[in-house]
Amino acid sequence: MQIPHDKKLVCLTGTNWSGHRDAPRRLLVKDGFQRPTWFTTGRRFNDARYEIISETEFHLHNAENRVLAHIHYSGSYLGILKEEIELALDNSERGVLIVCPQEIAEQTAEAVPSTIVFTLKSREMQLSPHLERAQQRGQLHRVDVDVSIP
Repeated sequence: MQIPHDKKLVCLTGTNWSGHRDAPRRLLVKDGFQRPTWFTTGRRFNDARYEIISETEFHLHNAENRVLAHIHYSGSYLGILKEEIELALDNSERGVLIVCPQEIAEQTAEAVPSTIVFTLKSREMQLSPHLERAQQRGQLHRVDVDVSIP
């Protein structure tokens, strides 16, 4: 998958989140980043848009190498198809923002070397083992967040 030079693929992950209107994910969307549609074989995982597919469809997409990244969570598969990233890139001003668990961020960073991964953590929290390879490749940026400050 090729990312145009004027656009970015950004993954935002971590354990500190805010529903505030100034949350990083909301600011990036205001700045022209598009969030892709996810797929799920069961229930939704986050506040992204979802397409519900059957487990058979998931396995067919995966066998056809159409799945960018996925996880098995609570008995369901959820993830993002490559074509949804391409569609989001076409429709965005700045690039694509994927707000996701660490496993999705790592798979995306491995599949697309130009991916930038931000992890939001409290200062004392350790980095997820899922993100070690992204860190070794220089794709990871840790943002220490003080959860006691509004």
